Amino acid sequence: MFLASAYLVSAGRISLTAAILVATVGSTLGGFITYRFGSRMSSGAEDAAPDESSARAAGKPVRAAKDPSFWTKPDRLRRVQRLVDRYGALFALTARWLGVLRPAALLATGMARISPWKVVPALFVGSLVYCAFYQLAAGGLETVSLRLLGRVDLPWLLLSALGLALVWAAGLLLLKRMRLL
Repeated sequence: MFLASAYLVSAGRISLTAAILVATVGSTLGGFITYRFGSRMSSGAEDAAPDESSARAAGKPVRAAKDPSFWTKPDRLRRVQRLVDRYGALFALTARWLGVLRPAALLATGMARISPWKVVPALFVGSLVYCAFYQLAAGGLETVSLRLLGRVDLPWLLLSALGLALVWAAGLLLLKRMRLL
């Protein structure tokens, strides 16, 4: 994405600022969605469901996934809870740089019920620094990026987009089956 937008910036089709801001907003929204999944996975007094028998009697689905011990062992959950309570906003700030650990860090901030008023600004600032760095790096590699983009075949590009769409659909179906959506 950064290579493609670097090409568009060099061609004068979009501004560098717009490319960075759009990437930042997308990254922030993606991180916030993961945070919200974490908050939906945790239990709390405000979303505690009625007991199982009354839920079934009312015809409502029973949401066993609300209990955090459904996802991990209680002692591990307590350790993570203490760590995230202490450093939750820092996790959100640095999450963009954590690579494959990003979803786990953001799920943990949601499960720990860190205030969204702390998480969203931290996600935005972390994403802004990340996106600006990589957009500027891609701009510096403009000649390489133009060569790479020239070698991409349309069928492979469409196949990649279709594969990504199928993975998203499968993920949404899985989350729906787990009653998180």
